[in-house]
Amino acid sequence: MAISKLHPVALGISVGIITGVSIFAMGMMAHLFLVGKPVVAAIGTSYLTYNPSPINSALGGVLGFVNAFIGGYLAAWIYNLLIDRL
Repeated sequence: MAISKLHPVALGISVGIITGVSIFAMGMMAHLFLVGKPVVAAIGTSYLTYNPSPINSALGGVLGFVNAFIGGYLAAWIYNLLIDRL
């Protein structure tokens, strides 16, 4: 049975896009519709500038993309490393 490897950059970009768009959307919904402020406040403890405003939501989305890209890249890299070793 052949085991497929993951492409680290592709996984990093896909996870990063999903996370970045989600964080941006949550911030904008909290700004426009005044819903989900506790969730935005909880995320704001990790991303220091993240609060419900358009500019800070965009910045939070970019930071979320970068963090998720790094996490997805490392996950794929470790997976490929373990597939080679086992």
